[in-house]
Amino acid sequence: MKITYTEFAAPNLRGTTAHVPPALGASLIATGFAVACPLPRRGQKGWLEARLEQSNLAGPPDPQDVSANFVQGTEWGVKDRVTSQGQVLILKRSGSETTFFATPPPDCPESVIARFEQLGGKFDGAAAAQLERAKAEQARYESKIANAKRW
Repeated sequence: MKITYTEFAAPNLRGTTAHVPPALGASLIATGFAVACPLPRRGQKGWLEARLEQSNLAGPPDPQDVSANFVQGTEWGVKDRVTSQGQVLILKRSGSETTFFATPPPDCPESVIARFEQLGGKFDGAAAAQLERAKAEQARYESKIANAKRW
């Protein structure tokens, strides 16, 4: 918050302008020691300078800040023994989403499938057929409820 100290403030502060935390600024204004310096309206002269001044007060990022793990493109991997049963899972990261697969999906690279099988993942023709049946059943269900009444 930007304030200007009034004549009731300490002699060395009178007439000066400062940026203070909002709680302190509100207290100083309430007691009459300062007045608020409003931002110019958007598009008016001085608006860009005021925004730049605020931006410069921000400082560098804090080490405690948490950044989103965003992946460019698609990353594939294998997680070994992640569940309580010790199951091996395939990991697909795209953007900020992470998806786990118990069996390799159709777009999974061959190298990831090989690593999956090497770590003890079960992927055979029966598992692939079961996955395809489950997908077909899900598609039938979604087409069946597509026109269902909703109120």
